[in-house]
Amino acid sequence: MNILHVYDGHEKVHQGQGSLPRIIWNIARRTADRDHDVTIVERQWAGLPSVSEHEDVRFRRLNLRTGSDDPWEQVPYEMVSNLSGLGPLIVDRTNFAIKTLRLLRNTDYDVIHVYLPFAANVLTTVSHRLRQKMVYTAQLGELRLNSLMTT
Repeated sequence: MNILHVYDGHEKVHQGQGSLPRIIWNIARRTADRDHDVTIVERQWAGLPSVSEHEDVRFRRLNLRTGSDDPWEQVPYEMVSNLSGLGPLIVDRTNFAIKTLRLLRNTDYDVIHVYLPFAANVLTTVSHRLRQKMVYTAQLGELRLNSLMTT
């Protein structure tokens, strides 16, 4: 089975510090362990290649030219606390969804697992054929894992 995980969040999935990226990584890695083809699409982070592979999980990173390429710099629930952050958030996440849609035109996935509402809403609105393949897991809140450690 060919599986795509779509994460339009504010933290890198592999070796990131967020609770949701850790969940995505564990699901992807365990699924790859069962001989499925697994890809994670996320934004292009500073210092990371646009394509890589870790433990049989492929990564495709999208160069957006919107938003930040540094993890935790633009956190959605902080950005929407004022009107000046809402517009850039919507533009950035819509840009991510459009670039993901372009990627999906070139590769056929059996399952597309989306974790946050921005990309999920745009993808299902623009491309009806994706609805039958898409799984959406609602994640309510994000925890920065290193914030639990005391210094």
